Amino acid sequence: MGTDPEPGRLGASWIRAGTCGWVLTGLDRMTTIPGVFAASDCVRGPSLVVSAIREGRMAAQGVDRFLMRGETVLPG
Repeated sequence: MGTDPEPGRLGASWIRAGTCGWVLTGLDRMTTIPGVFAASDCVRGPSLVVSAIREGRMAAQGVDRFLMRGETVLPG
Protein backbone atom coordinates (compact mmCIF):
# COMPACT_ATOMS: atom_id res chain seq x y z
CA MET A 1 0.00 0.00 0.00
CA GLY A 2 1.54 3.31 -1.10
CA THR A 3 1.00 6.86 0.06
CA ASP A 4 -0.92 7.91 -3.04
CA PRO A 5 -4.72 7.71 -3.05
CA GLU A 6 -6.12 4.66 -4.78
CA PRO A 7 -7.00 5.44 -8.40
CA GLY A 8 -10.65 6.35 -8.79
CA ARG A 9 -11.36 6.26 -5.04
CA LEU A 10 -11.38 10.04 -4.52
CA GLY A 11 -12.43 10.77 -8.08
CA ALA A 12 -15.84 9.22 -7.46
CA SER A 13 -18.83 11.44 -8.08
CA TRP A 14 -19.71 11.62 -4.37
CA ILE A 15 -16.64 13.61 -3.31
CA ARG A 16 -14.52 16.19 -5.08
CA ALA A 17 -10.77 15.75 -5.42
CA GLY A 18 -8.12 18.20 -6.53
CA THR A 19 -5.70 17.71 -9.41
CA CYS A 20 -3.33 15.66 -7.23
CA GLY A 21 -6.14 13.37 -6.07
CA TRP A 22 -6.44 14.76 -2.54
CA VAL A 23 -9.83 15.66 -1.06
CA LEU A 24 -10.83 19.32 -1.51
CA THR A 25 -11.95 21.15 1.64
CA GLY A 26 -12.62 24.66 2.86
CA LEU A 27 -10.77 26.27 5.76
CA ASP A 28 -13.20 24.56 8.15
CA ARG A 29 -12.17 21.22 6.55
CA MET A 30 -15.68 20.61 5.15
CA THR A 31 -15.59 18.87 1.78
CA THR A 32 -17.78 19.86 -1.15
CA ILE A 33 -20.51 17.75 0.49
CA PRO A 34 -22.16 19.63 3.39
CA GLY A 35 -21.57 17.84 6.69
CA VAL A 36 -18.68 15.70 5.39
CA PHE A 37 -15.27 16.70 6.74
CA ALA A 38 -11.73 15.58 5.95
CA ALA A 39 -8.29 16.31 7.38
CA SER A 40 -4.64 15.35 7.38
CA ASP A 41 -3.16 12.96 4.81
CA CYS A 42 -6.28 12.68 2.63
CA VAL A 43 -6.27 16.50 2.25
CA ARG A 44 -2.55 17.32 2.03
CA GLY A 45 -0.85 14.02 1.39
CA PRO A 46 1.56 12.31 3.80
CA SER A 47 2.40 14.62 6.70
CA LEU A 48 4.02 14.72 10.11
CA VAL A 49 2.04 13.68 13.19
CA VAL A 50 2.12 17.28 14.48
CA SER A 51 0.47 18.49 11.27
CA ALA A 52 -2.07 15.67 11.38
CA ILE A 53 -3.06 16.58 14.95
CA ARG A 54 -3.49 20.25 14.01
CA GLU A 55 -5.58 19.33 10.96
CA GLY A 56 -7.71 16.99 13.07
CA ARG A 57 -8.40 19.78 15.56
CA MET A 58 -9.34 22.14 12.72
CA ALA A 59 -11.72 19.51 11.35
CA ALA A 60 -13.23 19.01 14.82
CA GLN A 61 -13.87 22.75 15.08
CA GLY A 62 -15.48 22.71 11.63
CA VAL A 63 -17.74 19.82 12.61
CA ASP A 64 -18.69 21.58 15.87
CA ARG A 65 -19.51 24.82 14.03
CA PHE A 66 -21.58 22.90 11.49
CA LEU A 67 -23.56 21.04 14.16
CA MET A 68 -23.97 24.09 16.42
CA ARG A 69 -24.90 26.39 13.51
CA GLY A 70 -21.86 28.65 13.57
CA GLU A 71 -20.68 28.49 17.19
CA THR A 72 -17.92 26.33 18.66
CA VAL A 73 -16.66 25.87 22.19
CA LEU A 74 -13.61 23.89 21.14
CA PRO A 75 -10.19 25.46 21.75
CA GLY A 76 -8.25 26.79 18.77
